[in-house]
Amino acid sequence: MKPKQYQKQPNFKKILKSTDNSQNRSIKKTIRDLQVGDYYKGTVKILRKVKPGPLILSVFDGSGTIDAIGHDSLFIEKNHHTSGPTTYDFGNIQIKDNRKKKTQSSSSPQNETLKEEDIQVDEVYEIRGKVGIHKNKLEIELDGLNRATMDFDALINSQSEPLRDTFSIESDRYEAMKPVFLQIAQRIRHAIIDDQPIVIRHHNDADGICAGLAVEQAILNVMERRELPSKNRLYRSPNITPFFDQIDLFRDISKFSRYTQQFGDKSPLLLLLDTGSTPENVFALQVLKSFKYECIIVDHHNPGSIQKGKSSVCDLVDFHLNPYLFGYDSQTCGGMLCYELARFIDEEYEQPIYPAVAGLGDRCDIPEVDLLIENSQKSREELFRMAYVLDYLAFHFKFESGDGVYTKIFTDSEILNTIGTEVERLFAEKLDSLKPHIQSEDINGICFTIIDLEKFTQRGKYPTSGKVLGMAHDYIVLQNESKPVFTIGYFGDGIIIRASQPVLPVPTLLENMHKALPHANVDGGGHEQAGSIKFIAAFGEEILNFVKTELQGI
Repeated sequence: MKPKQYQKQPNFKKILKSTDNSQNRSIKKTIRDLQVGDYYKGTVKILRKVKPGPLILSVFDGSGTIDAIGHDSLFIEKNHHTSGPTTYDFGNIQIKDNRKKKTQSSSSPQNETLKEEDIQVDEVYEIRGKVGIHKNKLEIELDGLNRATMDFDALINSQSEPLRDTFSIESDRYEAMKPVFLQIAQRIRHAIIDDQPIVIRHHNDADGICAGLAVEQAILNVMERRELPSKNRLYRSPNITPFFDQIDLFRDISKFSRYTQQFGDKSPLLLLLDTGSTPENVFALQVLKSFKYECIIVDHHNPGSIQKGKSSVCDLVDFHLNPYLFGYDSQTCGGMLCYELARFIDEEYEQPIYPAVAGLGDRCDIPEVDLLIENSQKSREELFRMAYVLDYLAFHFKFESGDGVYTKIFTDSEILNTIGTEVERLFAEKLDSLKPHIQSEDINGICFTIIDLEKFTQRGKYPTSGKVLGMAHDYIVLQNESKPVFTIGYFGDGIIIRASQPVLPVPTLLENMHKALPHANVDGGGHEQAGSIKFIAAFGEEILNFVKTELQGI
């Protein structure tokens, strides 16, 4: 019987020292490219350290993660002192060589023999070893581990640079904001690579949902391609209010402080999408900054006063992308901005339905919306139906993320039409009951209407107060196409405003109320032609009279 033949293994240490490039084909310096039998040599960050037997290190080089196994022999301290005489045998003759042999100095960090307890999570090391497989997973069996001298953050920064630099449509607005788009995309890509948790907070309407889904999907795609885990690293949750209120704020801080203490997680990178830019967010952002949380805002709401290119929230966050900071307005909505951001995060990402639905759902009226509708390859009617179905679902999901349901609205026409038909029925019934009670008056050529929403809405049922007012406003606009329409819906401690033209911008009205009615504890926000304002119920009549007075003074 012929003896069993064994394949001779390459001498990796010899190959490493060799200058013959033909032999270096199995030496890899990138974890993502490793295969069984390769030899890895590179700089890594230690993510986790386990010692059930041999030392197991989860290591990361910016391209991917792999386990590296260090056996006890790796940590045996080597003698670096001058060696004694060596004896050579030549037949019956023995010759001693008394010359002192030069050895490497042990003072160099590169030659330092590390102890297991010296190896710390989040520190950077140079490692070497052969790639094998264990339980269907690649792993590196270490034969070298030394402290590294390179700047690992610089390595991650270089790998975080966006690979795409063009928008999905031609737009002067987008081009003006491009440097900030790229900076934010690089920061998010850096967080992905550096294993930093990412929290997505978005407004709970069609625009905000499209914004959140686009960014979430782009991040997930990058994580998957880099074979990075997404569990406990990416969270998405809506804000019911159009700003980051205290309920969401302290819930997030409590949750992630607990994760940091129990599991050693890093503080998260917080993304506020279609929310966060108005003065009502200042307190929440101050609290986040005191907890040393990084925060990025991508929004299109009016941020109020802008001084030297900055709003009241700019110094409280790491990045703030908002068209107002570039001299534009709210017509480039959150979902439109975040879709382009998602394409910079993931150079392969394409989902053109999202920005089109967001633009129509937020009533944006600029040429960019027409281009987005064309790219979506859907009709205006179908896109608008998607928008109001998303709003309907958001009402029922409330604080839930809507995973597995929202995305169906864009891909399953049967589900879209089933829910859409029900929403249309609810709107039609509500409008029929409201029409006989709509009474308008003329103020300076403006059609002004007040609707008592408490009489025409039901708590906990759809359509909500805002939807009912929007529906009534659209109906009044159709009846008064020749003049501006300004509609107010009021309830116990608040009003909702819709306007066909910015005759009295909501941010301006809110600012004037703060000055004239400080005792009413006024709070709120919105766009020039849509918004909501809360106040102490006892001053409701005073608030309504103030709005009429402001219109009369135009």
